[in-house]
Amino acid sequence: MVNSRHLRYSTIAQIAHQKIVPGQVKKTLFVCTLLAFAGLLASCGGSSSGGIYNQAFNLSGQWSGSIQDATNPDRSLNLTLSDNAGTVTGTLIVTDHSCLTSTSLTGTSVQASANSSGDNPLTGDQENSNEGTASLSMTTTETVDTTETTFTVTFTLSGTSKSLSGQYSGTWPSSGSGCRSGFQGTLSITLD
Repeated sequence: MVNSRHLRYSTIAQIAHQKIVPGQVKKTLFVCTLLAFAGLLASCGGSSSGGIYNQAFNLSGQWSGSIQDATNPDRSLNLTLSDNAGTVTGTLIVTDHSCLTSTSLTGTSVQASANSSGDNPLTGDQENSNEGTASLSMTTTETVDTTETTFTVTFTLSGTSKSLSGQYSGTWPSSGSGCRSGFQGTLSITLD
């Protein structure tokens, strides 16, 4: 028979090593260990609405949407982009815009950081991993007589790998109103 006073002052390791624990106490310890292990496993799991966590922010693909400014209300916009680890290249096609038609784009994309807005810092997953920002630009030069002029339009976008919106501004060598002196507007695009 086991002395109850001895059990009170012994450690579990001592009790288990000396095999002085009655069968009922062994079962209780085993169940408690299993419950603690199950709780540990459950706390490792995270959930995300939309199933998008741990997906990288990437702009590669065919995009379509609209672009507008003071002179050009709601024009169709198509982009083909390739995003290689944050380095973005592609082409832009705009329908019936007084300044823009078709040209090449270059720029960068940056994924939202962990523990920033949209991410739950209490989980190990980054729920906002498919969100980020992009800065794209198109540049051309024009030489008139001996004077070379550089024109640039910059697009600043934010959103997800499927939907982006933002602003653009710049100058472009076109005969449309305000193209050379400067124009600005907004755009929104979605991945096709």
